[in-house]
Amino acid sequence: MVDKIARIEFFISTYTDSAEFDIIHMQACHLLFGQPWNDINNVLHNNMANKCSFKFNGTKIILKGMNATKILEANLERA
Repeated sequence: MVDKIARIEFFISTYTDSAEFDIIHMQACHLLFGQPWNDINNVLHNNMANKCSFKFNGTKIILKGMNATKILEANLERA
């Protein structure tokens, strides 16, 4: 059940944006982009490679999913 909605600003390398997210109770630490964000940014999904691509200020941005090992390593680096 959605409790709240929040606008979150985020950046990935040189790409900066903000999006509205539904806030629900769950055990996760990921931004889950919905259809409006995908449509606005004309995102192309490559499900086999687990990546998305779009253009930002004329530059192609590629977002790649992390596997479980990389997520664990990133969490350990932050600790």
